[in-house]
Amino acid sequence: FALLELDNSPDPAFGVNLAGWDRSGLEPSSAVCIHHPSTDEKSISFEDDPLDITSYLQHEIPGDQTHLRVYDWDLGTTEPGSSGSPLFNPERLIVGQLHGGYAACGNDTADWYGRFSLSWTGGGTSATRLSSWLDPQGLGNLTMPLLVPEDGPVDPPAGNANIRISAMYPNPFLDFVEVTVNMDRAAVATTKVYDLTGKVIADLGSDLFGEGETTFGWDGYDQGGRRVPAGLYVLVVESEGKTSRRQFVRLN
Repeated sequence: FALLELDNSPDPAFGVNLAGWDRSGLEPSSAVCIHHPSTDEKSISFEDDPLDITSYLQHEIPGDQTHLRVYDWDLGTTEPGSSGSPLFNPERLIVGQLHGGYAACGNDTADWYGRFSLSWTGGGTSATRLSSWLDPQGLGNLTMPLLVPEDGPVDPPAGNANIRISAMYPNPFLDFVEVTVNMDRAAVATTKVYDLTGKVIADLGSDLFGEGETTFGWDGYDQGGRRVPAGLYVLVVESEGKTSRRQFVRLN
């Protein structure tokens, strides 16, 4: 494994979420990989079946128990360049990092991920384990949830309502996702769903959002009344020159 430390915190206007992790060592019932295959823009791949614990590049179960095996990707794939990318369990927590495998466009072969739970203790020193960096206080938590910092412009225009997408559930979703937006005062807000090319997939209209929390939902249908395909989308809520964004996933 490798950890990279940022010199500065990301601009809050980017809406960056910080991934959580799970060091329990349990085999995930399904998984998602977010990666950059062959240096492409960010891609996402889905494995709908349970993963197995094996040795590296081996199919014998449990082997030396160092790796999680994705037998074959059900949607998407990895390629050279995807190595090192995180594997997320159904709770959207990192459980492994891509070590290698044979998956690529045009085949249904396997990938192997180094187990996060083993990297946690590593070789027993700060230079070889995750625990010294991700749990410096020694709290001993088995999991760390997704962290969602405040988003929106750092220096917003004076007098405009602050807006923030505070929750989307479930995410990933299948038939319906519920969205909660927080406003510091009542204002009209416009909500749209974009794909990763920047195309508007669904315009959910403009409504008066009250002070505090406003909750609404989306059923996954596009402008033409068709169910959108599985994949990664971006919800954008705009009000009085301010914008809040949140990425989310629709499953098959």
